[in-house]
Amino acid sequence: MTIRCDECVRHEQHDCPHLGPEARATLERLTSELATATRALRRTESKLHQRDRECKDLEAAIVGHQDRLGELENIQIAGSRAADRELEARLAQIEQQHREIAALSTPCIQICDGVLVLPLIGSFDEVRAMVLRDTVLAAIPRYAARSVILDLTGVAHIDRDTVGRLFAIAAAIRLLGAGLILVGMSPQLAMAIVRLDLHMPDFTILRDLREAVATVLRPG
Repeated sequence: MTIRCDECVRHEQHDCPHLGPEARATLERLTSELATATRALRRTESKLHQRDRECKDLEAAIVGHQDRLGELENIQIAGSRAADRELEARLAQIEQQHREIAALSTPCIQICDGVLVLPLIGSFDEVRAMVLRDTVLAAIPRYAARSVILDLTGVAHIDRDTVGRLFAIAAAIRLLGAGLILVGMSPQLAMAIVRLDLHMPDFTILRDLREAVATVLRPG
């Protein structure tokens, strides 16, 4: 690259006689450094453009991943809701089966005109209490029952809640105009009722089913 002063430039002289060797060497060195810096700047600009394109590509990929994550979250939510609905359906089915089993294990038998017998077997939980209540309250007007015999022979355990449910059913039976007779009371059940110290509604307690049937069939 030719180094010239301003006057030589104005006169379009290619060789400048006004610069000494030292000035010429300094100018050439500075010119060379400027050219090197310019090339480095261009390479840096090229790298910056490349990095800018990479950043844009990365941003586009991030947006794509975010959209995919949103889709996956929607799929997960939909799957969770479907699982919840299936679980609710299963629970409802189990509850219905429990009620059906409770109904089968709480039969209402008409042994003669106006007399119903309901034998209880196993636990007497809330579901069975509801089934027993619905069964006996529907059967009393259907069969014009005047007496209901509740056989507790098969009940192994009794607690405050059980007794409360039983007494509530007894009160409902009385309101429908029928009498309630409890039979099959074990010593353990009798002691449990005594320990609970609950007010007993108006019903009859007899030793067993034979005695209860004889009582309701006795003339007068």
